[in-house]
Amino acid sequence: MPTIIGAEVAKMHKKKVNQSDYMSLQLMEIENFRLSLSYEGQAIISFQEATMLWFSEGRADKFKADYPMMRETMKPATA
Repeated sequence: MPTIIGAEVAKMHKKKVNQSDYMSLQLMEIENFRLSLSYEGQAIISFQEATMLWFSEGRADKFKADYPMMRETMKPATA
């Protein structure tokens, strides 16, 4: 059963999307954002705080728009 995120991306790009790859890349982006915020501010920022900031700054929309290009350069998720 496809999720809303997976269905939107698939519909937007008319391709099947491996949801685990999309989600793992999104989590990596949020973690990189958290690390950069922590480094800049010299204070530890939780993943939850970074996630809220990431969405509030509109980075989720940019991520969704840039995903097709990133997908070509990233390796698939491995668990």
